[in-house]
Amino acid sequence: MRAQDIDLKASFDKQYKELEKKCLDAAKSLQNSLFSEESFKMSKDQVMQINSQVLQLSSQWSIKFPRNASKQQDDKEEGMEGKLINLYKKCLKEFVDEIYKKLQQVQNERDTTLYLVAKHYHDYKAFSYWLYKLFFHLDSNTASTLGADLHSLSLEALKQGYFSVGQEKLINTILQVLLESRQKEIFLDKKVKSLCELFVVMGSKTVKLKYEREQGLYDYICLNFQETETFYKNNFEIKFIDDTVKYYKKQISERQSISVIEFVRWATKVFKLEETMCLESYPKSFEQISKQLIQLFVIEQAKRLSENGVQYFISAGGLSQLGELYNLISRNSDSVKYIADEFQITFTTLTKNVNTNYYNDQQQQNKQVQAEGYCNSILELMDKAQNIIKNYMQNDHKVQSAYLAAFTAAFNEINDSPFFLALFSDLLIKAEKGINETETDKKLNKIVSLFQLLYSKDKFLSHHQRFLQHRLLNPQSQNLNFEKTLLQKFKGETQTNVLTQLQNMVNDIEQSQRFAFEQKIEKNQQFELGVYLLSYGCWPFSNVENQIIAPEYMKKPLQLYQDMYLQKNNGRIVEWTFNYGQGEVTYKIKAEKYYFSLNTLQMIAFLLFNQADQFTIEQILEKTQIKKFDLENSLIPFICLKVLQREKSDLEEFADQNEIIKLNSNFNNKAKKMKMIPNTKMQPKRQGRNPELTAQEREQEEQLTKQREFVIDSQLVRIMKSKKTIAHKELVDQCQFMVTIFKPDIKFIKKRIENLIEREYIKRDDKDWNIYHYQN
Repeated sequence: MRAQDIDLKASFDKQYKELEKKCLDAAKSLQNSLFSEESFKMSKDQVMQINSQVLQLSSQWSIKFPRNASKQQDDKEEGMEGKLINLYKKCLKEFVDEIYKKLQQVQNERDTTLYLVAKHYHDYKAFSYWLYKLFFHLDSNTASTLGADLHSLSLEALKQGYFSVGQEKLINTILQVLLESRQKEIFLDKKVKSLCELFVVMGSKTVKLKYEREQGLYDYICLNFQETETFYKNNFEIKFIDDTVKYYKKQISERQSISVIEFVRWATKVFKLEETMCLESYPKSFEQISKQLIQLFVIEQAKRLSENGVQYFISAGGLSQLGELYNLISRNSDSVKYIADEFQITFTTLTKNVNTNYYNDQQQQNKQVQAEGYCNSILELMDKAQNIIKNYMQNDHKVQSAYLAAFTAAFNEINDSPFFLALFSDLLIKAEKGINETETDKKLNKIVSLFQLLYSKDKFLSHHQRFLQHRLLNPQSQNLNFEKTLLQKFKGETQTNVLTQLQNMVNDIEQSQRFAFEQKIEKNQQFELGVYLLSYGCWPFSNVENQIIAPEYMKKPLQLYQDMYLQKNNGRIVEWTFNYGQGEVTYKIKAEKYYFSLNTLQMIAFLLFNQADQFTIEQILEKTQIKKFDLENSLIPFICLKVLQREKSDLEEFADQNEIIKLNSNFNNKAKKMKMIPNTKMQPKRQGRNPELTAQEREQEEQLTKQREFVIDSQLVRIMKSKKTIAHKELVDQCQFMVTIFKPDIKFIKKRIENLIEREYIKRDDKDWNIYHYQN
């Protein structure tokens, strides 16, 4: 080495010594201020002076003694950059040694340890931040010289001199704080956050140290999250989770004898406490801690809590407590099935109690009272169940499925349920006029909610069609808007030819009303005609009484109307159906005027008394051609209300055709408007069952069977067209799934398959008879 170089290096060493003293003094001053909790901030001039000297010394050395990479590796002599970096590390080490010495002086004092570690971590970051300001011109050199920047060197010094040697003490302190927090059910000390942050940051090899002015906080920003995740998990999370699981397993075991609601509320507090502590101090473990708590408190306890809680809370009216149970168990969606199962059992039991009451009262009440009472009881339970699901179970789909299963099974247990619903719907609709829109929607929802439960929807629609017929043909009970809305809702639930027929019935009435102005044949006449145009095949008429003889003054307007209609609708056929109409007759006697609501057969029979005051039954039958059965139904209401008189008791059958029926010349009644239409209270007492009703019911059953055969056949053919070839079981299963209008049994489907084979729509496979092929 030349003498000139020796002198130059000596000069550099002198400058370095002066700079070293300034840096150590500044570091010591900053350290003392932080330890004494005094505010400290180096002046800008002081920072710039030291920073400029570091830059000048490093730069001049590089100019005077340039070295390439290979020489740097071979040359054992330390360069100026190395000395300055070592000076930076020396300042860091002195600070770390001092704070670790203070930590060692604390013996099992949790609060002191928490306070010290939190303060040490904060102070060290502040110290490193200001130290970096003095040396930051070296940052570009450290990466090539040491493979790390100044911030990362700062973190490494803390890790080696403080964290690694005190790691066991730190994690034990954290666990001790959490244990006491769990025992007292309150988060005791948020300083745990600083300790937990250490287990995150210490896993990183490359960081940046930043100062958040608004919050007054210093923070290491990790640049490689994969490094931190692995370190955090291996050095903190595994032990922390294991400790948590052990603690709560023991606690749960000790609380098995407490009531369901006590356990639920304790578990809810645990979740809240653990989630609060987790989010506050160790958010990286939130997913893991939640998973373990759900396993312990929900998955392993859901069945026991549901079996002991659901039925009890519902029966005792503890619905808010049921909601608390649901909120706990719904943390795991699969565990809700236990609540759903118990919910289904509970309401199945309640609905079967309603069914039992129905069976007990079956012989004591008429059909209207039974239908109304039974349907209202089911609806009341359905409202209760829906209220629980909506307000306490967040409309959970699993509980909704359980609700539907419970009520469907119970409602279909009663064979009369399709008829009861049809009768109940009829009563609701007849009471509809004058009701506001809100009440209308409620009534519609009642009908549709019960309709959804039915297996035999087609049987209900068959009954509904007959009730609809009577409502539409009676102007007092017509409510076309309600009927159309209801049919739309039925259509949303199922598709069937019967719905088309029902829609056509309503359309017929609307068409008749549009044609009404042409029905006013003459003004100021004794007989005012109203006609309904009914499409053949859409109305459930079992018999059409077209042989009946109308009074002479009825025939002329009927003929005029018929001629007018046929003139506007060439090619149509008109057939008068007298046994389904209704109207009003004005009856004058002794200067009093009465208005009788009658069906058409009653009108024809009663108007006969304009010709004479009395007739034998035989004469009435001959002059009107009304059947004896219908004549009994028509005239007995007049007899019961004393408009007509007879020789025998009021409700006796017309057994003697020579018996005389005559007008009551002394008739008087306070009511001027009287409803004479036959009802159950004014029907003759007949021996045995009504033969015409039996025939009607038989015809209805036959029609229903034909409709079901058509529905099954159409679905089978549709499936075969799509699949071409299909196994027997798959064909049956798909058919059962696709048919929604009723619940077909397997025997019925097999029978229809055989029928389609006979009609050559499908054929069996030659080798495997369980395989079917579609015949094009």
